[in-house]
Amino acid sequence: MNCIIIGLSNFGIALAQRLTDLGHEVLGIDKDIDKINEYQNSIKNTISLNINSREAIRTLPLKDADIIILDEATAFADPENEYLIQK
Repeated sequence: MNCIIIGLSNFGIALAQRLTDLGHEVLGIDKDIDKINEYQNSIKNTISLNINSREAIRTLPLKDADIIILDEATAFADPENEYLIQK
């Protein structure tokens, strides 16, 4: 399963690591480059991206994902971008 997890809070990190351990293709995204560097070896794929930028979100392979997960802090930070991702 192809999974995109936007926002690597404690929940996002734990979920991304578990899905990676189960053999799923995971893309973990966070704006904090230090967090990306810390978890790049335990999550299948990680990128640092400004998730509040619509242009940045448009670069993501959203249509290829079987599931897209927004952590709670990310979802409430920008409801308009959350709506665009859901479309």
